[in-house]
Amino acid sequence: MAPSNEERRPAEVTDAMIDETLSRIVALAPDAEEAAFHAFAARQPHIVAFVAAVSEEYGDAVEELAVDLLYEIDAVFADFAGAPLPTIPDDVVQRTSLAVVSALEAALVSGAPAPEPPQPRLMAFVEESLGETFEDEDGESNELGEDERAELLIAFRTVVTLLDDALRAQA
Repeated sequence: MAPSNEERRPAEVTDAMIDETLSRIVALAPDAEEAAFHAFAARQPHIVAFVAAVSEEYGDAVEELAVDLLYEIDAVFADFAGAPLPTIPDDVVQRTSLAVVSALEAALVSGAPAPEPPQPRLMAFVEESLGETFEDEDGESNELGEDERAELLIAFRTVVTLLDDALRAQA
């Protein structure tokens, strides 16, 4: 009897999986990458809208950075699952966002450590990515401010939770 997908697939995304996905994306021809991005945005409109809403107040360059990172994260989950994950409904995005923020606030108030996020290697990749310099609207190198970075980390913790939940629901 062949092992199930769950038995063959490790429980968590690894650094090697992230690297493989990013290499695959970089190797795409520009037209193919644009088509893949649009297919992703059409499949996950609620998550894209959520991340865009969180990041848009920081300017177009930060919003583009955040949505591009979201595309990469979704691609990692799709590669991990062996197929793109289904559309996450808006009400699930909103409920999960509130749950993530509530859990982080409760930990802060109680002095307890923050709950461990799902997919810790993927969250480490997110933290590293948000710490890198990027080109702003004027073409100058820039870094996220502390508030921008904190807000985006919470948003991406929500995204990773959503996609991880969808992945586990498929198993």
